[in-house]
Amino acid sequence: KQLELGKERCPAAAFVQGDMLASDFSSGSFGGVVCFSAIFHLPRQEQKGMLDRIYGWLVDGWGFAFNMATTDAVEIRGDFLGTDMFWGSFGTQENEVMVRDAGFRILRVEVLEAGYGKLLRKTRIMLPRFSGSWRKSRGGS
Repeated sequence: KQLELGKERCPAAAFVQGDMLASDFSSGSFGGVVCFSAIFHLPRQEQKGMLDRIYGWLVDGWGFAFNMATTDAVEIRGDFLGTDMFWGSFGTQENEVMVRDAGFRILRVEVLEAGYGKLLRKTRIMLPRFSGSWRKSRGGS
């Protein structure tokens, strides 16, 4: 339903549904990426690699907006709107280091209280906005 609504409201935008870990796009494929309520559902050891891949998919100088949980937890499981759900996350500082190490320049970070589900009422969510307007050298040069 969300993709249908998005296509109605933004007919020129490209919407992709699938497993983000299995997704593969060419370098510079996107002028922007939006990814909310997704990265913290990956195991912690997969999150940095996902950020690296997204960074590579962006056109130089364009942006990435997403959110991350701020609770430092290897694994949290619980009911979310009637579905068994998995969360994994680092604390705010570790998230910021991970994002910078992927090459992003952080433009703004907000820490917000989550509002849905019993588990999330106790969990703080980080809502960062990032831009790939700087590219880090990956080869030491």
